Amino acid sequence: MNTAKLIKKIVFSTLFVVEVAVLTLPVQTLAATAPASKTTSRLPAARTVIPSSKAQKSSSVKKIKTPVKPVPASPAPLTVFSPNGSLLRPHAPATPAILGENIKKYAQTIVNDKPIVLSGFDVMEIKNTHYIQNGNITLKDSAKLIITNSYFEQRNTAGMAPRLEAKNYSQVVIKNSEASFSPWIVWNFTDKTQLFIDALKVTENPGDANVYYEITGDTKAEIRKALFTASVTDQADVTIDKSARVVLNLALSGGAIVNEQFPKNITDYSFPGYDDRNVALKLKITNAVAPEWGVTIYPTSNVTIRDTEGLTIGFSVISPWVGATATFENLRPGYYADDKFGFSQTTAQFWDRNMKIHLVKTTVKAWSPMVGDDNTLILKNSEIAELPWSWGNAKIILENSTTTFIRARQSVEITAKNSAINGDITAIEDGKINLIHTRVLGKKIIQGKGQIVE
Repeated sequence: MNTAKLIKKIVFSTLFVVEVAVLTLPVQTLAATAPASKTTSRLPAARTVIPSSKAQKSSSVKKIKTPVKPVPASPAPLTVFSPNGSLLRPHAPATPAILGENIKKYAQTIVNDKPIVLSGFDVMEIKNTHYIQNGNITLKDSAKLIITNSYFEQRNTAGMAPRLEAKNYSQVVIKNSEASFSPWIVWNFTDKTQLFIDALKVTENPGDANVYYEITGDTKAEIRKALFTASVTDQADVTIDKSARVVLNLALSGGAIVNEQFPKNITDYSFPGYDDRNVALKLKITNAVAPEWGVTIYPTSNVTIRDTEGLTIGFSVISPWVGATATFENLRPGYYADDKFGFSQTTAQFWDRNMKIHLVKTTVKAWSPMVGDDNTLILKNSEIAELPWSWGNAKIILENSTTTFIRARQSVEITAKNSAINGDITAIEDGKINLIHTRVLGKKIIQGKGQIVE
């Protein structure tokens, strides 16, 4: 595996571009279609068609007589993006199914405790139904999940947040529906998948959160009348209209040249703009509000951001830099009138492998860097969101700075001098953490051959 492939695997998790063979399977529909009377059922394996009359007689049927008490509300987490485009998130606690007390009446209620797996040309339609999914959802090949005029819930189980994974040519279509999600649930779309949402209301049950979308590969997403929090990368094509809240992290490919203002109140906005270069993703937003933005910047990029509020900046000290030591100072949340940050490495093969970040009249909400391979990242007099993502034999030196959490994994070595860590520190695998006149407010966790040296 070459370096470029290794980096892409680590940074963007598992993104497989799979060519789909033409399947000769018959079209199979898995429907939660409304019967004449209201029922409450538990579905067995997701690929079995169960007529509603049989579901009523099944021994697996469990009638829900009273709603579960709502979980007490917890403080809304700070929206901060990690360098791989995801939100920074703690371990997700278990959340029992919350059956909304104020939702309208649906023809039936279905509780499914098993994973939903759709493949081939499977079509699962949830229609006029209150559907509670306690577990993962997987779509591949040319499968479809359709939710229409329904109330859909996805819930944490056993302390873990489930996911929706869509790949190949699969589709998710949601129309005129309501939804509720336990915290930290992610819906990931990659390859040539499609996501269509037209009028989705996220109900505000105590303890719930919005689902987080990862739009990657050649995915096409069309969002209308719905809240949308997502990372967008690769060649993804996203269209958003009439959204009361849009929060996006845009992963800019290496070599990107960007000169951009990310607006808050949007009438008509497109990205990349006319003077942006080497940006593969496409974004079109109309009639929406975007109070927060995020960008993830890679080496050889030249990025200028101006007149923007609520910006999270992630950047990476990775290939094509090799054996480099990059020093950044005074990275803090706050207002930047006209400030430049960056790093360059000159080698015999390349005159200038650079990364330039220019902020003009812009308010930064958080900084979120990482480093990989044999490179070294030095952070001085800074306030960093978290430092858990670095890999390889990388080194991080934190001087006179603060962060909320650090993790040394693989063979990463982190040295904190005259600094403060306001959360946990974790050394796993062959990772090592050196503490020199540094305060740790959280736990000190060691796993495998990890070391914490004080």
